Amino acid sequence: IISVFVTSFSTLVKTSQPMVTITKPDGTLETLTTIGNSFVIYETSNPQAGEWRACVSSGTIEQSVSLTVELDFSVEYVKEDVMGQLLPSTELPFACDRSRFTASTSKLSQISLNDTLYLDFVDNDRNILQYTEITECEGILSGSVILPSTPLQYQLRGYDIEGNPFSHLVSDFLITFEYPDFQISLIGSPMVVVNPGKQSLVRMFIQNTKEGPKNLVVSATVTTTVGIDVEFVDNVVSLIPQTEVELSFYLIANNSVIEGQMFNLSFVVTDECTNVSTYMSFQAIVKTPIEFNVADKTSNSLLFEWIPPNIPGNITSYTLSLDFVNGTITTIVFDESTISHLLEGLVPYQLVYVGITAQTDYNETAINAPIPIRTEESEPGQVSSLYVFVPSADSSIITWSEPEKPNGIIQYYEIMVRGKDYSELIILNTSTLSHTFTGLEDFVRYEAIVRAATSVGEGEINSIIFYTLEGAPVSPPQDVEYIIWSSTSIFITWSHPPLESRRGFISAYTLNVNDRIQEKIYEFSGITTQTNVTGLTEYSRVNVTISAHTSGGVGPNVTIEIVIVTGVPSAPRELAGEISNDTSVYLSWNFPEEPNGVLSSFHLFYGKTESTTTEMDVIVPVTGNSYQKFAVHDLESEEEYYFKVAASNYAGMGENSTELVIMIRSLVLIPGDTSEKNPLLIVLPTTLVIPFIVIIIIVFAILLVIWFRRKKARGSANII
Repeated sequence: IISVFVTSFSTLVKTSQPMVTITKPDGTLETLTTIGNSFVIYETSNPQAGEWRACVSSGTIEQSVSLTVELDFSVEYVKEDVMGQLLPSTELPFACDRSRFTASTSKLSQISLNDTLYLDFVDNDRNILQYTEITECEGILSGSVILPSTPLQYQLRGYDIEGNPFSHLVSDFLITFEYPDFQISLIGSPMVVVNPGKQSLVRMFIQNTKEGPKNLVVSATVTTTVGIDVEFVDNVVSLIPQTEVELSFYLIANNSVIEGQMFNLSFVVTDECTNVSTYMSFQAIVKTPIEFNVADKTSNSLLFEWIPPNIPGNITSYTLSLDFVNGTITTIVFDESTISHLLEGLVPYQLVYVGITAQTDYNETAINAPIPIRTEESEPGQVSSLYVFVPSADSSIITWSEPEKPNGIIQYYEIMVRGKDYSELIILNTSTLSHTFTGLEDFVRYEAIVRAATSVGEGEINSIIFYTLEGAPVSPPQDVEYIIWSSTSIFITWSHPPLESRRGFISAYTLNVNDRIQEKIYEFSGITTQTNVTGLTEYSRVNVTISAHTSGGVGPNVTIEIVIVTGVPSAPRELAGEISNDTSVYLSWNFPEEPNGVLSSFHLFYGKTESTTTEMDVIVPVTGNSYQKFAVHDLESEEEYYFKVAASNYAGMGENSTELVIMIRSLVLIPGDTSEKNPLLIVLPTTLVIPFIVIIIIVFAILLVIWFRRKKARGSANII
């Protein structure tokens, strides 16, 4: 099967038949003639992707294929820094480490990501040593694998976009990952002492001198002589990079060995990753032991006693050797009469390797192989590296390390978290050095307390104060007030939410201003509690919403409504009236020159006398934004009525208009220009009514006198 990455291929077909038929993926056929009924070579460039077949009419066929592949693929290993972040590494990782990698290819669009994609680690014969599944995220390929210790090449295995399986080498050279290196050393005397019938302790240091691998496992063996057995405390240990560990074993000699006998030992350490071994040889000598014991011990002292050995000559001195493990080795020399020693100034559960040598005047010695002795346990010191990680507003993770002064074997840990309305105590075994507490409150002060315990009792406490993560405030901003600066601007002030309800530090405020024509959103820092809002729609009704923020979220908001007014309205203008019939009148007037806010209504006052204008008070709703019209019905005919109008806004009712008087009758005149008015309408201000009536009476009297005179003159003429 040929993938889309193959640019050319050739195949050698061996057969005893004279003809070979090649079937291409599209079904077309090509017939080849073999050479000497033996073989034929078929070559092609830019082949079709898919299944190719070579067929003969009968017999068998052998086939080998050589491909030319165009598939670039690069692998980059990453490693974790001290902060836990994965960063590209310029060096290859170590063999036997689990390593993470990223990969890239310019042919990603031709690879089917709906099928599993593998990166194989193969040897020179393309045997798969290790493999891992590759995942894809936003065009980035990645995976992790435990690296083999032998040289290898990369092979990409999967399906192309046409569904053809492929497995192509994507590296043209062998890659070798670095493997560890060891150093072995004997602790203490270069000559190992073996006491017949007793266990003789041998201590070795094994050091991994390189930076990797992360989890290096080694095993040790010892080759001895006849009569010496070996018993390991633990012959398999794990090594952290650039550290050393102690590996101990006992030599047990039977009665077949004799005083002064010397023999060679071979110590072998084998790296289980590469199977590479490191050797070390050393000598051992059989020596008569001294009866030695610990008569008494406390948490800070050891009392040693011994019995003089039975060896040729007279004892001249004793030498006590003390290895304190921390690098300090001390020897104390006593005379022949001393058979005990009190070692003081120790710490609880301190390990000391103790050996003793007796010297005689015959230059004979009795030597005890070092034995491990510990002081008594005591209460432990404080746990170290106490740390609190707060992943959420209602939980915390407490972590710690063993006490720097354990003073014994730690039996358990006590962990407590206490704070506002909360207290929880947990007891954990020594395999756990962390615990998660839940059910905490947002942004509350808590105390974490941890202490260790040995068989003697609980030790010192170590505590740390912490706060849970911030939550969103549970109360809105308080004391919202405002001042109206002008018809288009307001000044707003507010106070922080109550301290107990903030659940964190106020980091910001959001101010939403909506005047029903436009909406404005303002963001302020957490210390800002006032602002001036300008550019509003004139005399608008404004909704102002304020909310407080913490890092935990946005709290509830407070909303106030502000109606922009700068005072009560001035008087309505151009009040006029028109009689509809003998009981009704239509009134009209214009808006005040200074509304000082959005007008909410008009008040119409009217009555039959000037002094009783407020007999009727009618609230007239506002229509439009200029001239208003209103009809008054059920008036009395042939009566004089007085009218006036006042406008109201959110601040209250303003000034009254000029008073208007209307005589309700069928003939009325209109003062001023009447060219476009009803000739039967009369609308007069109160101050002109009486003079106007007097003038009408005088004119009527003059006309009456003239009429009588003319009539009398006609009568006189008739008599003559």
